[in-house]
Amino acid sequence: MIQCNTAEHNKTIIKINEKMGYKLVQFTPTMKGANYYSVTMVKWIENCPFPDWFLKFMFNLSKIVSKTLWKPGYKRRFWFN
Repeated sequence: MIQCNTAEHNKTIIKINEKMGYKLVQFTPTMKGANYYSVTMVKWIENCPFPDWFLKFMFNLSKIVSKTLWKPGYKRRFWFN
């Protein structure tokens, strides 16, 4: 498995990676002070163990959770005890 990370706004790299066979798998906040989210893409060397619909669902779920819990700049929106 080969993994790469890029900024959510870097649409050119995301499209190039998708053409090369990478799949979107995770959407996460970046390090403290950065003002964007990170997109993780993965390319399986042999065979992807998951169907495309499942990867898309999990990516969109991680995007919803990240945007709900975190503001850009790695700042939490909610604090739970």
